[in-house]
Amino acid sequence: MITSNPLPGLQLGFLFRRPYVMTSKFDERRDYSRLGGSPNDKHAGCDYDLLEPGVWQPEVLAPFPGVVTEVGTARAPGKFVKVESLHMWDADTPEPQGRFFTLTFGGLCKTFVTPGILVDLGQPLGEIGNSKDSLGEDLHLILQVPGSGLPGYIYPDVWEPDQYFPGHPRVSYAAILPR
Repeated sequence: MITSNPLPGLQLGFLFRRPYVMTSKFDERRDYSRLGGSPNDKHAGCDYDLLEPGVWQPEVLAPFPGVVTEVGTARAPGKFVKVESLHMWDADTPEPQGRFFTLTFGGLCKTFVTPGILVDLGQPLGEIGNSKDSLGEDLHLILQVPGSGLPGYIYPDVWEPDQYFPGHPRVSYAAILPR
C-alpha cells in the first residue's frame, strides 16, 4: 500500500459544463451493510452536484483522456461508466514514470459510451441522475490506483479524487442551503 501521492502532478479537468460543488467528501463514515459492506465503512469517493437549481441531468464530462473499460449497473454506484487512464510524469527524463488509474462515474441516469472506446478530455460520458443508493441526484466519483489505495473501503485501491481538481469548488451542501 502506498501512503504518498500515487499520481504526482495529475490535474483532472471539469466534470460538468455548469458550476458544481462537492456534496459528500471522501472518507466519511458510511453504513454499507445493506450493500454487503459493514456499518463502519468509509465513503470510497466524492459526490458532486450542480449549483444551479432546476438544471436536470446535465452531461458528465471525462476529466482525463482514457479508455472506457466498463459500462453497467451495480447496487452501490448505480448506473456507471469506468474509464482507465495513464498518468505520466517526468516524461522528459531518461526514466519516465507513469501509473494507471481508473475513474468510475456512478449515479448516472443515462450513458453515452461503450466499453473499448477512447474518450478525450471533456467528452460527455453520460447524464447525472439518481440511479444509486442515495438521497438525490449527484455524481459519485471513485478513483482507484492499482497497487495503491487505502484500507477500509468497499472498493479496492481507492484514493481521494478531489485533490486532483485544483481550483475546483470545495464547499459543502451546508454552505449553500438556505437557513
